[in-house]
Amino acid sequence: MFTYAILAGYAVVLFFSQWLFEKSLEKELAFLLPLLSDRSEEVKAQAAKLFGELKYGPAAASLISLLENETNRVRFFAAMSLGKL
Repeated sequence: MFTYAILAGYAVVLFFSQWLFEKSLEKELAFLLPLLSDRSEEVKAQAAKLFGELKYGPAAASLISLLENETNRVRFFAAMSLGKL
């Protein structure tokens, strides 16, 4: 449960910083890439969703690999996010 709260907190901070600074978040988001390989399937799904919402291109390779994940939810958000990049 704590991991989900951290991920939600990161999302709020990232959305706010994008709105406030209106700049590329490439460097700011790089530290979140490991969430796409987290042991929790829900964390992977939510991270995939976040990268798609933020249109974070550097996550594309990791998102492509998630298309073969065993969990439908992870595959769904990976596919949706790739469509937004």
